[in-house]
Amino acid sequence: GSGFFRITENTMDIEDLREKIDSIDIQILKLINERADIAIRIGKEKAKKNAEVVDERRENNILDRLITYNDGPLSNKSIRIIFSEIISECRNLQFQDN
Repeated sequence: GSGFFRITENTMDIEDLREKIDSIDIQILKLINERADIAIRIGKEKAKKNAEVVDERRENNILDRLITYNDGPLSNKSIRIIFSEIISECRNLQFQDN
């Protein structure tokens, strides 16, 4: 009776939330790829100037800045881990492209 309706209603809520996550994931993917394209352009500029690809100070500044904007629920440690991976993969593209 009413128990079945609650399960169906909760399932619909979960499905709606999952659809939102799917949509957000696509947005994140597009933004990460946009970031990667820009990193490749930076890599090309660095190559023209014979500059080092790795700029640890810049990377640490990025992570510190992001943490100042972090209002949760992800911890600062989680933000640092996630963005360190993104930065690392974008940096790898700079090495590959030059």
